[in-house]
Order: sequence, then structure tokens, then C-alpha cells
Amino acid sequence: TPYDFFSIVHYPKYAHAKNASMDTITSRFDLGKDALGYENMVLSVTDKIELSKIFECPVDKSLEEDYLAYIDELFTEVMEKFRICIENSTRPDEDCKLFCQESEKML
Repeated sequence: TPYDFFSIVHYPKYAHAKNASMDTITSRFDLGKDALGYENMVLSVTDKIELSKIFECPVDKSLEEDYLAYIDELFTEVMEKFRICIENSTRPDEDCKLFCQESEKML
């Protein structure tokens, strides 16, 4: 499964901070910037699918569609950021290498 910014098991962005207004974890992707963690205490689409698999429950069709939309949105953002990295770099092999490695972990 791709990285799930919205998972209920993900720490919120200010977890363990001495000052609650200071983020201790941030996302480099717009998709996860304001949504890190379980602030709303709601299962994410990925959480629901993974739990359904664990407990051998059928997965609702609308849940599958939401999951595919999440993956599509994440992939689209990754590809756009990669395009920008390559276009703005004088050394794309070096400058975009870290970005590619991080993106690979997410997808």
C-alpha cells in the first residue's frame, strides 16, 4: 500500500512537541501537509481496507473507488513534483535523486 498520511496510526504533525504550535513532522507533499495523523480519530480509506483484509471482510465498492482516487492523487502529485525538479535543475541526476528515493517509498 502507498504511504498513508491520513492513517489513524500516524502521529499528528505536532506529536511530542514541547510547544503544540510547533510541528515535529512535516510532509513534503501537499496531499499530507495538513492531514498528518489521527487528529480526527477517523479511519482512513487505507486503514479500512487493511482492516477488512485482516478480518477477511468484503471491501465495499465505494471504498475501493476512494482508495484508487487517493492513489491517483498521490501519484499525480509525485509526478508533478518530479517534473518540476527536472525542469528547474542544472543537474537533475544529482538534484532529483533524493526526491526519487523518497517518492519510491511512498508508492
